[in-house]
Amino acid sequence: MNKNTLLISTAFVFLFSGFSAFADVTPEEVWENWLASAAKSGPGFTIESESRDGDTLVITGLSTAAAADPAVMVEGKIDEVRLKDLGDGTVEITMSDSYSMSVVTPAVDGIEPPVAQIVTLSINAPGAVTIAFGTPEAVSYVFVVPALDATMQNSAEGTDAVGIQFSMVNATGSYVIEDGEVMSSSGDFATESLSFALKGKDALAGQNIDMTAAIGAIAGTFSATLLDPALMEDMGAALAAGFEFNFDTSYGATLFTVNVVDATGPTVLSGGVESGQITVGMDSTAFTYQTGSKGLNLAISGPQIPFPEVKLALSESGFGLSMPTTPTEAPAPYSFLAKLVDLTISDEIWGMLDPTGALPHDPASIILDGKGTATLTTNIFAAEAMESGAPPGDLVSFDLVQLLARVAGAELTGTGAFTFDNTDLETFGGVPAPTGKIDLKVTGANTLMDTLISMGLLSEEDAMGARMMMSMFANPGAGEDEFTSVLEFKDKGFYANGQRLQ
Repeated sequence: MNKNTLLISTAFVFLFSGFSAFADVTPEEVWENWLASAAKSGPGFTIESESRDGDTLVITGLSTAAAADPAVMVEGKIDEVRLKDLGDGTVEITMSDSYSMSVVTPAVDGIEPPVAQIVTLSINAPGAVTIAFGTPEAVSYVFVVPALDATMQNSAEGTDAVGIQFSMVNATGSYVIEDGEVMSSSGDFATESLSFALKGKDALAGQNIDMTAAIGAIAGTFSATLLDPALMEDMGAALAAGFEFNFDTSYGATLFTVNVVDATGPTVLSGGVESGQITVGMDSTAFTYQTGSKGLNLAISGPQIPFPEVKLALSESGFGLSMPTTPTEAPAPYSFLAKLVDLTISDEIWGMLDPTGALPHDPASIILDGKGTATLTTNIFAAEAMESGAPPGDLVSFDLVQLLARVAGAELTGTGAFTFDNTDLETFGGVPAPTGKIDLKVTGANTLMDTLISMGLLSEEDAMGARMMMSMFANPGAGEDEFTSVLEFKDKGFYANGQRLQ
């Protein structure tokens, strides 16, 4: 992980949240522990004054400044932080409604113009309140942010201007921080809505970019075990030392628009989704990434498109990947998923591809869902493993949970399971010898080929070759224009429907 990213992220978290306090103690003890937590996690703080105002400890001029390297500087300031003893073992934390931070990066050799980049982030969150409670060893927090507006702007002279605005309404959540030999945190969050806007100019390409997005009903959970930033530079070492994180979020109806204007005119991409989810997790045993959405629709128009507007839609899409991360004595599970369900395209595109309407215009789908086990012999995030290019371990088994390809009236489905002999790399040309089978079924293939021939998109010779291949690897099925096939690996050979081909 890049040191600059770690330092900037740490500074932003402390300035933005103002949390890291301890409950069941006095405000002064809260403040002292806040300082210790900040110093442990990254950049420390300086203040202008510290005073008592009745039951409230008032900190003014809270600043942080840290160099990610000799030339990159991160700076931020909060005018006032107030820590109020509520008299019931809890502490209320509030801060100035507005605060800011900046990141200054030097000019980069080979990038013109050679000037420093200054990015300023301004935040306005009136009425934000956090209540801390628990014990010094495990502190819990509940926060409410009625509204938050943030603006980010670059201000380097002679460079392309980029401005970003970000707004959030009714954000709530809770989390707990446990401080021991390592620091861990977990919690949940939700917000009623989130909006985003970006305006930029690329002078070299002669383009103006305007992007907006609105997302509804965001909710999620998170957990993490945090290490010293220096350890995080080597992810392999960090995982071995106990680093882990999990993040799971869902979101509601989303709308977005991207407008790019150049010398030829405006190109507009717009669309939305009904809902979606993202899950990311990593620890010393496994890495997991899953994302999916429902009700996706897109529309694009512009001078380079030969139609007034092109549209496409998906009822569901998804991608998933999980795999072990560190060496294992016993086989560890992995999985993979990719799916596009009920893809439709606009009539304008069908009119170009199929002007006579010969093909069925039914929605298309593709799904590949697999899982299995593997034995790792090296940490996949270790620097030496990434540089070597060698396989990180041995493939032990693979299950084809679902194969589906459906388009233009034809459909292919399949399931299967295999195990692999990693001591035999000769029988199949360097691939571990498999044992197992896959069951396939094809429907509508002949009808589709006949239609493509009538449209002039497929020659009789090519169709004949495809049909010969089908007759070699498949048998007629129970239905019309249906074929089934059993492809099997056994006894160091390859069989199709019981006939040995290798």
